[in-house]
Amino acid sequence: MHSFPLLGVGLAEVSILYILYLAYTIAAPPINDEQKTVTPGLGAGFALGVAKNIKAYAAFAALLGSFTLGVTPTWELFTKAAICQLVCVIFDFFWLLAGSKLRKLFIHPTWSRILNVSFAVLMVATVAWSFMLTD
Repeated sequence: MHSFPLLGVGLAEVSILYILYLAYTIAAPPINDEQKTVTPGLGAGFALGVAKNIKAYAAFAALLGSFTLGVTPTWELFTKAAICQLVCVIFDFFWLLAGSKLRKLFIHPTWSRILNVSFAVLMVATVAWSFMLTD
């Protein structure tokens, strides 16, 4: 970017326009089209969990290889796997609980609008702040 400063300016401008477009689409009023809610099944949930938890797999791989418990290799593997499974179950439960509680905010028209506009403003403010820090 130092060799082609105009390219950097152009990319920054395109990025700003894209962020503003995203903010507009986030803040835009929702379509009041009464559609029935489709709940994904077990297969779709499993596929999403496998595809979206790459960071968790990396963290668990680091856990499995980073330290030893001082027991036999079989018990070590079993114990570490049990710890990973326990962490998954506990944190998944809390994510589900938080999601079920927050759902009421996201389906209420007024709160949904407030949240969407807030998210859009925060996104634009974050990007503007990051641009101010780079100069």
